[in-house]
Amino acid sequence: CQIGCHREPHKAIASLVSSMDHGYRVMSRSVMIDRDVDRYVDMFKNYYSTLTKQRKLNSNLFLISMNELKNNLETNISDIYSKFGYEKSTEFVAEISKLTIESKNFVSKHKYDLSEYSLNKDDIKKDFSDYYGSNIK
Repeated sequence: CQIGCHREPHKAIASLVSSMDHGYRVMSRSVMIDRDVDRYVDMFKNYYSTLTKQRKLNSNLFLISMNELKNNLETNISDIYSKFGYEKSTEFVAEISKLTIESKNFVSKHKYDLSEYSLNKDDIKKDFSDYYGSNIK
């Protein structure tokens, strides 16, 4: 069995580049130098292309969006366990129930803007049209 999590590309790319930019700054560099942003976008293109292909080819793959997992943790974990024939102990179910409440209330404190990296949502949606047009969500 394989479980794959994903986010909408415009959110995932913004998050990654923002995180990487912090590391670059520690080393007195910028993620904008040497077309590194383009390399990260290309990396995501490969990742999302693989997800959409594997979704069609691999019956042992369970794909779920991070948003769906966050908002419906208990249901999704139950679905994953059922799909692969795993048993759930009473203790496990109780712990997942507690985590479900925490998960629903989680709000990221990270703030990032695609335009800071010469990117925009419309272009990313166009570049990742296979993802946005698929039933991967």
